[in-house]
Amino acid sequence: MSVYLALALGGIPLGVMYALTALGIVLVYKTSRVFNFATGAIGLACAYLASSLSARGLPVPVWVIAAVSLGVLIGVGMELSVRPVRSTLTKTIVTLGWLLALQGLVGAIYGTQTATDLPAVLVAPKLLLEIGPYILSRDQFVVIVIAGGLIAGLAAFFRYTALGTATRAVSEAPDAARLLGIAVDRVNLVAWGLGGGISGLAGVLVTPLLNKLDTTTLVIFTVQALAVALVGRLTSLPLTLAGGIGLGMAQPVVFDLVGNAFPSVRGTDELTAFAVVLGALLLLRRGGRRDVVAGGLAPVPVKGLPTGRLAVASLAGVVAAGLLLPLLAGGAGTFSRFNLTQTAVWALAVLSLVLLVGVVGQVSLCQAVFMGVGAFGTGIATGRGVPFLLAMLLGAALAALTAVLVGVPA
Repeated sequence: MSVYLALALGGIPLGVMYALTALGIVLVYKTSRVFNFATGAIGLACAYLASSLSARGLPVPVWVIAAVSLGVLIGVGMELSVRPVRSTLTKTIVTLGWLLALQGLVGAIYGTQTATDLPAVLVAPKLLLEIGPYILSRDQFVVIVIAGGLIAGLAAFFRYTALGTATRAVSEAPDAARLLGIAVDRVNLVAWGLGGGISGLAGVLVTPLLNKLDTTTLVIFTVQALAVALVGRLTSLPLTLAGGIGLGMAQPVVFDLVGNAFPSVRGTDELTAFAVVLGALLLLRRGGRRDVVAGGLAPVPVKGLPTGRLAVASLAGVVAAGLLLPLLAGGAGTFSRFNLTQTAVWALAVLSLVLLVGVVGQVSLCQAVFMGVGAFGTGIATGRGVPFLLAMLLGAALAALTAVLVGVPA
């Protein structure tokens, strides 16, 4: 058997986990048209709870049920928190708040140290199948069966049950569904709860495969699952499963090919997922499929710029802050100066995000990436003798070009 075929087969369990994680995203999006950025954070909290209960000697069914229940509760809490909000964009931003809150809470309770002694669904994994250099363990087989069965069951649920039909109706036109007597709020609550429970289960199942549990890995894992969700158009469960398996099989092959040709290159898994995202977006646009905005959702209100006295007061406040910040930094200790400088830098980053949201009504999670590109470009320029101020402008231009490239699919 070819080495690359063995590598591709070895990526199937992780690919199924991509699909299962994406399933939590798809479930919420199908009903509320909200992209739940906190999906990975839900899995993170549930994985830490499972690890904690397992370390206390509790049996596998207990900590699995506890973790999934926690995911359901978090999902329900999220739905209740976004229910009063009308704007889809604002609801999406609320999920970002949940992501940060859950990530910080997990770090405060369990610490930020990386754990590697992780509980598996089966306590003693055993060899189940060996095909050439490819080995499938019993744990991996259980993960594939659970995820595949869950996706198949949910597909049947949406197609053949009354609640599934109601969910599809709410997805297409919530106002019309409400007029037909469908309890839209209850349907949304069920969908968010199911999405949270599936995210929690995904976190528990994928952690042993990653052999790593910390406060960032599962959150980043969700970003790659986004590629899978886009392959499924954020609505199709079979396409989501196929996209997950495809991405899982492609990543180890690309890693090996690129690693052999360019040993110093890192981040091939992320680049592969990014390529899948771009491909999915281009195919969606070519197909001419327009996403159905949940019926009746009002556009994001954009406030006008301040005028008159308010404009003068705002300008005076900005100037005063700009003058006081260096004075405070000069008289403060090293730690305080660092914090003040960091505050000013992040204020600029947030300002760029405010501009994007206010003008075009879109949210970007790439602001820190653009900051890194600008810093990288500035560092290269200064290393080649370019004056710092000019190098900073060149770095900013490089970041702007990167932002344009990122914004093209949008």
